[in-house]
Amino acid sequence: MYHTEKILFFILSNLALASIICGRLKGMNKREKKVTQLVELIKSKRDIEEMINSLPKGYISVKKISGRTYYYRQWREGSQIKSQYVEEDFLNGVKAKIQLRKDNEALLRIIKHDLRNVQKNILKNNYLTIEQVMILKENVSKDALNKNERQEALENYLPEYVDTKLGKAYIEGISSYNQMLVDKWMK
Repeated sequence: MYHTEKILFFILSNLALASIICGRLKGMNKREKKVTQLVELIKSKRDIEEMINSLPKGYISVKKISGRTYYYRQWREGSQIKSQYVEEDFLNGVKAKIQLRKDNEALLRIIKHDLRNVQKNILKNNYLTIEQVMILKENVSKDALNKNERQEALENYLPEYVDTKLGKAYIEGISSYNQMLVDKWMK
């Protein structure tokens, strides 16, 4: 039963992502659609990686010592296996988090596969150059800065851009900045 639920989770996740992308793609040409798909997949990859990094890795090990049962979360760091005692009250929560991490890791593999395919298509059809794809990937990963941090960074490192259209788009948010770059490249 659990395996069926897992497959259903992946299908629904991909359908949700596809419906979000398709809803935004109406009225766009093929080039715009592919670039939008690329940006959405990059965002999804970043978000899932953040989720994975926030969850515990490993598995639950059960040990019986002197007739008592003890639970440990175990995981590998390099060649060493690390172990952490888990109180019985927290066992179900830890198990759920470990399983959520595994489900997200599987989903990440699917998204990476889709990302490679969309990127290959974009490069093959000359919609963007490899340099432009790399800029989009880098910028989407920097989206964690808030507006004030972006303003401060621009003022400190590139003050000549603060009052430009490019600078204002960057301050408003990476997605605005990326959209401006994409619009520029589409011309």
